[in-house]
Amino acid sequence: MDTLRISAETITLSVRGELTEDVANERLSWWAHRVVAHAGARVRVQGLSNREEGRAYVIMSNHQSNFDVPTLYYALGAKMRMVGKKELFDVPLFGRAMQRAGFIAVDRKDHARAIASMERVRESVLRGMSIYMAPEGTRSVSGELQKFKKGGFLVAQQTGTPILPITLRGTRDVLPSHSAFPIRGVDVDVVVHTPLDVEREQDAKHARQDLMDRTRAAIASAL
Repeated sequence: MDTLRISAETITLSVRGELTEDVANERLSWWAHRVVAHAGARVRVQGLSNREEGRAYVIMSNHQSNFDVPTLYYALGAKMRMVGKKELFDVPLFGRAMQRAGFIAVDRKDHARAIASMERVRESVLRGMSIYMAPEGTRSVSGELQKFKKGGFLVAQQTGTPILPITLRGTRDVLPSHSAFPIRGVDVDVVVHTPLDVEREQDAKHARQDLMDRTRAAIASAL
C-alpha cells in the first residue's frame, strides 16, 4: 500500500511539474523506511564509514529480491538513482515521473537506446549523483552470484568513478521470488565494502576485467 500511495502522489507531483530532485529524495527516503518497517525487517548495516559522504559512486550489489531496492535506500540514503528496465518507464504517467525523479531506463534489446541510456548514467554520475546498477542484471534464483554484465564497469571507467561494492544478505528471505508479501521479522545485512578505484591502464579491456573480478570478490567475501 505504501508503494501504491507514494507512486500515486509522485505521479501527481510530476504532472504538476513539482517533482524536483530534493522532493524525490525525501519521498524515496520515506518510502524505504515505510517498506522496511512494514516488513518488520531488522536491517543491520556494516561498513557505512567506507562511503565518503557527498561523493558519487557506481554502487553494485548482489541481486536477490525485489526487497533489495528499499533495503539499499534505507541503508544508504536517498541520493542515489537506479537503472531500470524500459518496460517500467513505458507505463503512462508513472514512467514520466520516474524519469523526472532521475531514474534511468535501459533497453537491452535496442543497442542504440542502450548506449543512450549509458550516456545518461554518465551524466548523472558526473554531476554527483550515485548510480546503482546490479551487475548480475537479474535476480539470482539460487542466491549464488551470477555472471556480471559490463555496463556499469564501463561507466566507472569512462567517468573515473569508484565502485562501491555491497553485499546483501537476507533480502531473498524477506521477499522470495514466488511471494507477493514479505515474511516478517527477518534479519537483513548490508555490508558496505571499501570503494574500488578505477585503474588507469592503456589496456581498457584488461582493466575492466580486473575491476569486475575485484568487485565480484568483494561482494562474494560477505555472502
